[in-house]
Amino acid sequence: MIVRCGRCGVELEIAGPGEFACPSCGTRNVARGQQEPPAANPFGVPDLSAAAPQEPPPGVTWVRCPACSYRFAVGEMEEVSCPSCATTVHLEKQGTGTEPS
Repeated sequence: MIVRCGRCGVELEIAGPGEFACPSCGTRNVARGQQEPPAANPFGVPDLSAAAPQEPPPGVTWVRCPACSYRFAVGEMEEVSCPSCATTVHLEKQGTGTEPS
């Protein structure tokens, strides 16, 4: 592998990744291995061309808060606090659905 000294810029050939000393100026340098290609989605932006899941995950239901009408997903619980207004919502008393609308 051909590398360049970080201090003086002299190019030299080394066996592989690791530390090496420049024969010209004596500076110790580090050669790293090949970098992996960048991820196809480096910024975490969702792929809009991917198919959306057909069914909601098992055990997830959608609830509308009686106080502020905020709609949110919950798991298998008896009561939960609304993430918008902190009102306690009793899930047995309220009709819950499986589709977010």
